[in-house]
Parts: sequence; structure tokens; C-alpha cells
Amino acid sequence: MSIDILNQLVSLSAQFGALAGVAALIAAGINLGKAGGVVKDGTADRWKAGLSLLGFVVIAALGIFKPDLTAVILDEQAAKLATVLVFITGFLFQTGLVPVAHKAFSGFPLIGTSFSRKTQAGQEPKDKE
Repeated sequence: MSIDILNQLVSLSAQFGALAGVAALIAAGINLGKAGGVVKDGTADRWKAGLSLLGFVVIAALGIFKPDLTAVILDEQAAKLATVLVFITGFLFQTGLVPVAHKAFSGFPLIGTSFSRKTQAGQEPKDKE
């Protein structure tokens, strides 16, 4: 390994630590993985370490083989992707919580009323004669 590549890796290491967009992307990816059941409880630290290493390797490789693509540009794109993943994660949590909330409120007056089968919570509709 030449000295130039080694110096470039040291520089990229310092830059990588300051990339808020990449950190946000990793966190959003882990949260999305939790929502999807891929990331199990208690394993987020391992996922964070692995994804951080992967991110560093990718940014280092791009810094060496494609130096015109700066870490700042990659960080901006990572931040945008992280924003999208946060919305997707929120959507998954929200759609997962709707049935839970519906079941929790079932039977309460007004908010627990179902108009599709029952007129009041817990009461069958009366047939018109």
C-alpha cells in the first residue's frame, strides 16, 4: 500500500466520523429493520457496528477509486435517504399500531363504536320492522 493511499484512508477516517447523514442513514436503516422484524431486540449495536464498517469501506473505496465523489456529497445523499427511511419506518409503525389501537378502544362509547356491524359498542343493531 502506498503512502498516498494510506494518507487518503487516514483523511477519510477523520471525515467519516463527522458524517451526520451516514450516521442518520445507519440509524434509520436499523429502525426500519426493527419495524420489519429483521433486527432483533438487543442486536442493534452489532448492526450499527457492521453497517458503520460497511459504510466506511464503501466511502474509502469511492475516495480511492472515484476521488471526485467527495464524502460530503455522499453524506448529503445519505441524509436524504435517511429522511425517506424515517418516514417509511413511521408508516410501518403507524399501520401496525392501528389494529392495536382499534382493539384497545373497542367497547368505549363513541370512539369504540363500530358502524359496520353494531350500532353501539357491544350492542347488536335492531332490525326495522
